[in-house]
Amino acid sequence: MREIYEVSAHDWPTSEVGKTTHARVNTRQIQAGKMDEAIRTYQDSTVPRVRGQQGSTGALALTDRGTGKVIAISLWASEADMNAAAPSGNVDDISVGPATREIYEVCAAV
Repeated sequence: MREIYEVSAHDWPTSEVGKTTHARVNTRQIQAGKMDEAIRTYQDSTVPRVRGQQGSTGALALTDRGTGKVIAISLWASEADMNAAAPSGNVDDISVGPATREIYEVCAAV
């Protein structure tokens, strides 16, 4: 099955691409009519917070307005940095249920 998402926010300096070793992927379902609020919250609160954490190398938010699904990806220089940084939870109050969290090792970046 193929899924297509809009890139709604990103912070991925090209100078950091080669330094990324781990990614945390949070998937959420957003309440109907709240997607614009979720995107603003990610851009205005989550990205600056993640950017300021040790070892952060970037972030990306993907959205599907039709289904209300958001995939937020944070990128880290090491597994230890990723584990030390707690996910923000900034959109918990407009989400439907808890986030699904997955951890990946980054094996290639362009």
